[in-house]
Amino acid sequence: MSKLRSIFVTVLCLILVGFFCDKKSSTEPDDENGNGEHPAALVGTWELTQVEIGGQTMTPEQIGQEITVIFRADGTYTMEQTTDDETETENGTWTTTDSTITLTPTGGEPDTVPYTLAGNKLRVTVTMEMDLDEDGVEEEVEVTMEFTKQ
Repeated sequence: MSKLRSIFVTVLCLILVGFFCDKKSSTEPDDENGNGEHPAALVGTWELTQVEIGGQTMTPEQIGQEITVIFRADGTYTMEQTTDDETETENGTWTTTDSTITLTPTGGEPDTVPYTLAGNKLRVTVTMEMDLDEDGVEEEVEVTMEFTKQ
């Protein structure tokens, strides 16, 4: 279980701290209306409530990971990530299209990831190569993080 927990922590750090697997740049408008605004439905505080990796669902408590993201209407965000009583904070800017969020950490490179939004649930899914079964061969694994609006 500690190997799996370690993998979860690594995956979450990579995904949310700026190393999304599905990197692409976007020249599309910030929203489906093309007016450059940040969708009101995304503005607010989001907490990680569930992680699915390789078909297994776990809570943040099970993997020792807490993540809170605050998306502001002015296009800025703050992400706080706590792992084993150690907290890291990242600030930056965000934009969206109808199906992707682009996070640009202050002083960092922009990264884009697909998302879905249903009510107060925000789901971010990426595909990564990982050796979950410890056979020395990395397989493609789908990782989905679900955040709940507070």
